[in-house]
Amino acid sequence: MPDIVAGGIYMSAVKIIGKNKLDGSVRIQGCKNSVLPIIAASVVSGGRSVIHNCPRLSDVFSSIAILRDLGAKADLCGNTLTIDSSGVNSDTVRPELMSAMRSSVIFLGALLSRCGAACISMPGGCDIGARPIDIHLDAFSRLGVDVDSRGTSVCCSASNLHGGSVALPFPSVGATENIMLLSCVGRGVTTIYNAAKEPEIEDLQNFLNGMGARVFGAGSGVITIYAAKKLYDIEYTVMPDRIEAATFACAAAAAGGSVYMNPVVPEHISPVLNVLEGCGAKVVRYASSLLVVSDGMLNCAPFVATGPYPGFPTDAQSLVMSVMSVSHGSGVIVENIFENRLRHAYELCKMGADISVHGRRAVINGGELHGAHASACDLRSGAALAVAAFAADGETRIDKAEYINRGYDGFTEKFRSIGANIEGMNDDG
Repeated sequence: MPDIVAGGIYMSAVKIIGKNKLDGSVRIQGCKNSVLPIIAASVVSGGRSVIHNCPRLSDVFSSIAILRDLGAKADLCGNTLTIDSSGVNSDTVRPELMSAMRSSVIFLGALLSRCGAACISMPGGCDIGARPIDIHLDAFSRLGVDVDSRGTSVCCSASNLHGGSVALPFPSVGATENIMLLSCVGRGVTTIYNAAKEPEIEDLQNFLNGMGARVFGAGSGVITIYAAKKLYDIEYTVMPDRIEAATFACAAAAAGGSVYMNPVVPEHISPVLNVLEGCGAKVVRYASSLLVVSDGMLNCAPFVATGPYPGFPTDAQSLVMSVMSVSHGSGVIVENIFENRLRHAYELCKMGADISVHGRRAVINGGELHGAHASACDLRSGAALAVAAFAADGETRIDKAEYINRGYDGFTEKFRSIGANIEGMNDDG
């Protein structure tokens, strides 16, 4: 993907020498999990969208590639993404573009809303377990969409689209967003019950409403969409990324030091901050920023279980496991969202961690870590291994660091600015 290499963000490995205190301030990027559905939403308007605070991530570049392939114009200058979707002339996302990231499935609802039809293949992304789109397709069927699913491809027609009520069996973020995009233009009223409550859902609602949509209830379990006849041009600023903030908070706690983060909505990561406080780190919450101070001498959290927002975020589970691995005592983590999201435990064990995994349950006995040659399993595990490496004695190399590019803008540069000894590599050396 030339844009990524040209943008200077590609790296295949990361080298870290640990035991350096982290001190300083970090600017938190725009939210990855907000900007991707917002980019897809730009297709629905058929006009011009100017998106500020857009992080320079490989997933963003993948979305831009999809937009351009569909016939839209998209240009990322600094952290401002300008999209003109008036030229969209295709309702099909090619398989090689779909396979680059999981979030590409969000284009299904957007294309159905814009073109009345859509054809995609199964999305790619991190291998963290089964993430079937059956919930999306079942919801679409209830709203009159004709779904033809054959093998690895899905083709849909919205010629009979109507409003209605959809009760999700699980508060799926992707399904909630897809229904919002599908139903925001046309006719009728659609209500989503058991909707996802994540802050990113509110960000998408605000973007859609800024274009003239009428979506209400985001942040609660019930979202109502009154179909609008037309959407308009928009200029919008994406919210800060709560998982990047959680990453720096966990790194500061594990390695020790004092790290100030801005902008942050501390409420968005309260479960993570509560765990860090329980471990012995000092957390100071401001209105739109955050300070984490630690001497690196922590006690292990006794029990952490992931769950839908406002529960403990699955995206921060691996980060906290790294913190627990360098703490005194023992604790348990239960992963309730994805069945294959504890693989990083085996990589942490290469660094001397004492972790045993039993299904979706991990038992951590804290202690000292040492440098090792490890490999990222997915986006968040790559960041978690870095958190562990900052607290470990000696040198750690993390392979498959391209996963980190999917969710972090300037990962190595930001950590280096606060005292970390970290180097990104873009070759096999």
